[in-house]
Amino acid sequence: MNGINKNKCSRLKSGPEFCSIKQTDYVIPDGYLNKLEVFDYTSSYPRQVLKAGSGVKDANFFLFVISRTTSWCTESDVQAYGSYCRLDSYSRPVAGLLNMCPTYFSKKIYKANHYFNVIMHEVMHILGFSVHLYPKFKICTSIYDCETPKKIAEIDSNGIQRLIFPELVKSMQAHFNCSEEEFGGPLEMYQRSESVAGEKKYTSHWHPLLMYTSIMTPFIIEDEYVVIDNITLALLASTGWYQVNFTKAEYFHFGKGEGCKFGFQEYCEDSKYLCSPNKTARSCDILRYTIGKCGSIVPYHPCGVFKPNLEESCLDELNMHTKEYKQHCVIVTKENMTEPRCLVTKCISTNEFEFLINSTWVKCEASRTAKINNVTVHCPEIGSICLDETKSTNKTFCSWGSDEAVAVRMYFADQTYQQLLRSNNIRNFKVSTLQAIAENLQMSVNYIVNATLTVFKGAFLDFTICPPSNMSSDELGALIKKTQQFLKSSSFIHIFKGVTEFAVSSTTIVIEPEFAVSFSDHEGFRMLSVIPVICAIFIVASCVASLFRLLVSQKDRPKRETVELEDFSQSNSFAQNSNQKLTA
Repeated sequence: MNGINKNKCSRLKSGPEFCSIKQTDYVIPDGYLNKLEVFDYTSSYPRQVLKAGSGVKDANFFLFVISRTTSWCTESDVQAYGSYCRLDSYSRPVAGLLNMCPTYFSKKIYKANHYFNVIMHEVMHILGFSVHLYPKFKICTSIYDCETPKKIAEIDSNGIQRLIFPELVKSMQAHFNCSEEEFGGPLEMYQRSESVAGEKKYTSHWHPLLMYTSIMTPFIIEDEYVVIDNITLALLASTGWYQVNFTKAEYFHFGKGEGCKFGFQEYCEDSKYLCSPNKTARSCDILRYTIGKCGSIVPYHPCGVFKPNLEESCLDELNMHTKEYKQHCVIVTKENMTEPRCLVTKCISTNEFEFLINSTWVKCEASRTAKINNVTVHCPEIGSICLDETKSTNKTFCSWGSDEAVAVRMYFADQTYQQLLRSNNIRNFKVSTLQAIAENLQMSVNYIVNATLTVFKGAFLDFTICPPSNMSSDELGALIKKTQQFLKSSSFIHIFKGVTEFAVSSTTIVIEPEFAVSFSDHEGFRMLSVIPVICAIFIVASCVASLFRLLVSQKDRPKRETVELEDFSQSNSFAQNSNQKLTA
């Protein structure tokens, strides 16, 4: 439009306003939209006015979450996908859309920490970890003096592309103990055939080996090992749009202190975090939960890592497991033979712990050795043992507090105990038991948390039934009564297929009220107590609720002319194959 109303809106497209990604549309409610005026060519007064919505107070970001089966959900086993759909005048995302593909999110396959990882991974993409947003980052010397980056990435001597935003480089240097000026965040290698000659291509994921276990790598081996790391948070801080609370980062073990050459081929076997996949090496996995086997992460990198090996888990075959005592993988040398072993551990401080060897507690200081008789224990570094509680606590469904929940200890018959001693699949036994409990109490399995199976002079299972925090007192009372009745009138019979293996589906656990008897210490169930706990689904509390506090306010809501995402064809998605692959 020219004349007195130049650069103003002259026509209004009929229909609603959409937040759209990957051919997936969400209608933005009118209450979230700003005022819009339509002018003609002659009058300075608008001929049509769309009133502003009420907006949301004290918020600056909208995340629209939907669950639809779309064409994208059927491609490459995609579990979820998301991207931003609106930017403000500073190029900051102010609205995004996240679609959770329904096939992968059912009660039967529900895993709280997997939900959390999927959602947080996609939200990181929406907030800034995106190839489309790197050029829009703001490098600020003051609150008023900001500019877009002159240089985004550099390729190191090993062929790895690294993002070199200042805040990110500082975080990388501190973690890996490297002073090189352009030691930035390593990106996944770009492998798409459509790359145009001379055009710079980046990816929206960290390098899967060099940033192993980070929330923003394209592969997840085990959900329990994934962390929201300080380096990923540093990338969000590098956008210039956010003030990041780094105390919320989870402890990132991998590669810590390994220097500038970490991950180079010639140093594969020199690092305690890496190994050569062509050799049958065994060592502790990154969190010391299992005795890991060396395996490749990506075919284009020569180094591998010690992957979690559930067949040799230190957590599932515990002889002792309480809040005070845990069992971890530790490297032990005896008679010139060095090998990983599962030992009972007890934390004294963050850098001092004790191990139980031959019925004797041995004190161990981080990164040193301890000896008893002819056995040498190689003490893990700080954070490998005693700081792992931080990670598990951050993602725990319940914690001690003011609300009510039910703590239960369930005892198994001696026959079951003897079969468990001969079994190598205790983890699935525990899972199937919890599924059966949930089914018979007619509640979601995610109500059952903090479960620990102990097989030592008998077999018993400790767990907490922790309902949502918004459950009324009457509903909670009914649940407690139902649980008490269930424990009094039921007995569990686990049907084993053979000496070393057994069925793990919930149908193999039979509830037979008519066979209820007076239970001894090692049979049936025992109600311990009704105890105060805080019950909150961490996924909702930490991932959805905390992010929805960032809903866009009216004054920050961009007008309909704001910049759209320039290319949805590469918006980010989460896909699963045998290694739970994340794709962008």
